Amino acid sequence: SHVEAHESFTFGAKSSSKAWYRYQNTGEIRSVEAICGNVLKITHCGGLDGFSDGDMFILRHHVYDGTVFSLTGASKNITFSSLNIFGSPGMAIIAVGRSSHFQVLDTFIGVAPEYSDLHHVSLGADAFHFVNADGRFLIEGCDISRQGDDAINVHDGLGYIRAVKGNKAWMHASGMIIEKGDVLGFKDRGFAVTDFTATVQDVKYESLQNAMAAEDGVADAFTSLGEDVVLRAVTFDKGISAAVEEGCTTWNKGYDSGNYVIRNNYFHENRARGILLQGSQGLCEKNTFYKIQGMAIRIVMDIIPQYWQEGTGVDGLKFSRNVVDNCDFGSWGELIEISTSIDGRRAESAVFKSIEISRNTFKNFDSKIMIADN
Repeated sequence: SHVEAHESFTFGAKSSSKAWYRYQNTGEIRSVEAICGNVLKITHCGGLDGFSDGDMFILRHHVYDGTVFSLTGASKNITFSSLNIFGSPGMAIIAVGRSSHFQVLDTFIGVAPEYSDLHHVSLGADAFHFVNADGRFLIEGCDISRQGDDAINVHDGLGYIRAVKGNKAWMHASGMIIEKGDVLGFKDRGFAVTDFTATVQDVKYESLQNAMAAEDGVADAFTSLGEDVVLRAVTFDKGISAAVEEGCTTWNKGYDSGNYVIRNNYFHENRARGILLQGSQGLCEKNTFYKIQGMAIRIVMDIIPQYWQEGTGVDGLKFSRNVVDNCDFGSWGELIEISTSIDGRRAESAVFKSIEISRNTFKNFDSKIMIADN
């Protein structure tokens, strides 16, 4: 956040998006030395070159370091109601592993009112993150603010394939559940669905060195990766189709985090985006989005292989009767984004279908209302 945000201490000043993340740039800070009083001497590799006298920043001590509630193991029929969550080193609620039929009602996530002059961060990361679940959830009547990442992210995980040999594939799949017996589908480099499916026989994490030493002919596929990279090595019940190659993607056909309603909530003054709707059959209505640093709504399929691989496409989504006020506060792009990125490439097939955006009110904005692609 830049100096213009002094009055509200929200993430992102108007038209400013200065930020730096140590968890993604682990080697850039060489040393931190206390000089005197409130003075620190930080030796770094250029990551802090954009910092200037007069800038004011919100500091997150933790990112993705803990969760208040986790739904796992096919949990279902669970209601969270009238909660007050003032802080967490990570997220508030994660739903994963075929959990389904849950709801969050009349819940407050934000800075504790008695500390509002001192604290400016509630959660270190997302408020709600639902991935590789069975969906069918309701979020209604909640007030969510000041978290260090998105308010809601709903999606299923992907695998980004780096190499294939015989019946084995090596992939980035940090947000994907893969277990023996699971059936995976495959998409080509343009993100079009192929006819090939295969059943998992074995899955393990494998370092670059082990992969190159154990499998003749795959070394060339790893030349652009660092020596310490660890990939998911998946062995299937049959040889992999010739249509599946480096740059293709795979998903687990046993999960569907979609079928959801997000209604009558107040999302405000948080870092990153409002909500990421990357699951199918969703209804998002009568919500208010205020002073979100980035987009209010992001409907995407987004793959940065070494960090995240999210979104298998959206079929069926209605975004209606919402109020979007003073959003894209930090000039990230647009108020609503519908787009694809596969390691910097756009999908060459239609991955978003049956989406309705209607009867919404947009106020106090400097960016485009929407960009839509694919």
